[in-house]
Amino acid sequence: MLGQAQAIAKRPPHLAASGHPMQVKTTAILASPGFADTVLNGTIPFGGCWVTFTASVDCYIFFNSINTGLPAPSATNSFTMTAGVEYNWWVNDTDDGWIYFCRAGANDGVLTRYRSNL
Repeated sequence: MLGQAQAIAKRPPHLAASGHPMQVKTTAILASPGFADTVLNGTIPFGGCWVTFTASVDCYIFFNSINTGLPAPSATNSFTMTAGVEYNWWVNDTDDGWIYFCRAGANDGVLTRYRSNL
């Protein structure tokens, strides 16, 4: 949940690949062993920013600063995102640059996210 100041300042998403700081990034959610991808199309600003996430299917997700050598996401080591629910997370520029995710059920889907504050 966003605090009052962040909720007031929450920005809308912009066209994917628009070059705008709030541009939407989408990635397919596939079966385990999961997929690693950067959180945003651009860099995370110094000090971090709010990022809004939604998934079209239930999935497992965790954040890390590196993109190799980590275990596959699962119910035992990851956060479960519920399909259609909007999640707002503060993403740090040093610890949270990469996300690992995979579907939690039988169907593939799409993970959508965008930077939602300036």
